[in-house]
Amino acid sequence: MPSIDYRKISATGYQAFMQVHRYIGSCGLEPALVHMVYLRISQINGCAYCVRQQHVFVAALGAAPWRSWSRREAAHRR
Repeated sequence: MPSIDYRKISATGYQAFMQVHRYIGSCGLEPALVHMVYLRISQINGCAYCVRQQHVFVAALGAAPWRSWSRREAAHRR
């Protein structure tokens, strides 16, 4: 399956997304927190590849990936 070139589909939307991404990276939040948020977004979107990548990033930053789950979800995973 070929990858989607979002820059061609919606250049304006892609630019807005990248501005938000750059802001989040420079706003002073801890990198582990940022990646835990990205991990949660990936979980909600159901992107297995993205979840795996974010798990790697979160673990590399020394945080526990399970911290991003809500209490309700964590209870269901036991």
